[in-house]
Amino acid sequence: MTNVAQSYAKAVFELHQEQVNESFIAALKAFDGLLKDSKPLKGVLLGPATSSSKRQKITHDVAEALGFEKPVTHFLELLAKRGRLGLLENIEKQLKKIQCEASGGVLGDLVSASPLDGAEVENLKAAFGTKAGKTVEFEVKVDPSLLAGVKVTLEGVTYDGTLRSKLRELREVFVNAPIQQKVFNGNNGLGTA
Repeated sequence: MTNVAQSYAKAVFELHQEQVNESFIAALKAFDGLLKDSKPLKGVLLGPATSSSKRQKITHDVAEALGFEKPVTHFLELLAKRGRLGLLENIEKQLKKIQCEASGGVLGDLVSASPLDGAEVENLKAAFGTKAGKTVEFEVKVDPSLLAGVKVTLEGVTYDGTLRSKLRELREVFVNAPIQQKVFNGNNGLGTA
């Protein structure tokens, strides 16, 4: 489905390049959030029982009530008509990537064990921007299972500075280390042979 989302993102960007900005993408994200938070709305707009024209009408009404601009509303209506509202999250990500690349930058993923403040994210953008030789934007996520640190994926390369990965590396060292045989030496207890 990523290819389908990429196709929709590319098409809307090519048609409305000057209007596909942060507010356009934020509107898609807001609509997607509403779908995820409202089971009744999700059931009506993503379920098979609702006709295409009814999905389109409901989508129009919701988008209008939220005050979305016409290009956003029309795009959401198209997705509703074609039964593709379930792709909104992927379309949003693809649009960010296309928008970033069009301005000469690169979009990466930044996952941290705990929320990062704006200054920390900006420092990481600057550091990785210097490394990549481009402006860097991040999709920022939090994953407490990382324990501590951050993991950055940029242009297909992952830089993993998380505690979880360091513990995994230590485990590999201990698992693969040769075992020395312990023997009793008469002077001071156990020693190595």
